[in-house]
Amino acid sequence: MRRQMLATLVCLAFTTALSGCINYDAARPSMTLTNNSDEAVTVSIEGATPSMEQDVGPHEELGYEIDECAGTAIVVETQNGDPVGRVQQKACPSWTLTIEEDGTLDYAEWD
Repeated sequence: MRRQMLATLVCLAFTTALSGCINYDAARPSMTLTNNSDEAVTVSIEGATPSMEQDVGPHEELGYEIDECAGTAIVVETQNGDPVGRVQQKACPSWTLTIEEDGTLDYAEWD
């Protein structure tokens, strides 16, 4: 009797696993924003609909959820609205925008 119950439980667990009843929360596609500077910045995606904007604190790295490439350029400004730089490329998942200490921008695909 005990073996039958154990076999039933194993079979039930195996069937549940194979049927996809297990809740799996896959990672959302994202672009990484890394601010290596001492100043907070605002990153906006020019030409994106709806408008896309994200604040990034000093020495902060965060994932910016984006399902597919968007916009026509990536614009970085200080919190006061002063321009830091611009990348003349679409914002895309699996890419990283790095704001360096000297204010230069590096935009590269993940390795």
